[in-house]
Amino acid sequence: MGTYKNVMELLTEEAVERQLKQLPSRVSAYMKVDELVAYALNQLPSLYATTEKGLKYQLRRGRSHYGQQINQAVQRAIAAVQRDPIRSQTPLSDVEQTSQKVLQQMRTLFQDDSLNWDTVPSLVERALRQDNHQPASAKAELYTTSHRQQAWNDLDQPPRRPPSVANHRPWRHPFADRLPDSVASQPLESLESQTNSTINLDVVPQPVTRSPEEFTDWSHPLSQL
Repeated sequence: MGTYKNVMELLTEEAVERQLKQLPSRVSAYMKVDELVAYALNQLPSLYATTEKGLKYQLRRGRSHYGQQINQAVQRAIAAVQRDPIRSQTPLSDVEQTSQKVLQQMRTLFQDDSLNWDTVPSLVERALRQDNHQPASAKAELYTTSHRQQAWNDLDQPPRRPPSVANHRPWRHPFADRLPDSVASQPLESLESQTNSTINLDVVPQPVTRSPEEFTDWSHPLSQL
């Protein structure tokens, strides 16, 4: 299929742009050029051309023979658009688009795709309450930390270390000088174990009898106590 062009489209576009410039800006703001051109072309004949020479010829012919008809078709198109109640509505302003952008940002911030302008106030109020409570907890944590540090600073001395094994002295009975060597050198643990041993209550203790020699013999260990 060869290349061809309808010259009437070019002439109609020129007429639409020329007449829109003569209208007030508030009227031409909601008028679309392609709709006006399509409306006018349905009332005008076609002027096709397949070569550059034919294109120039159809342009001269269209301006000279169809100029007035083209202008009238464009005027009727503009009048039809102005009478259309749907098209006479005020177009969406930038404020509406801005509000949608802000709402989308809040959905991303709160990670909730179902968020809308009806639920935004309660969500923001809940977020502000959580933010107001956070400084109080932060202050409490700072207060606790500072007092804990002050308690460590108030210590006069560091914690005492356990005595070294090298400095440990073996236990010796306080009356070791008066007791036999076998008793004086006996460890404390064995003495405590003997003391803490279970007492048999079924056995009746017998009285201890001592001879007079135990008290007169100065060589006996008990006479030295």
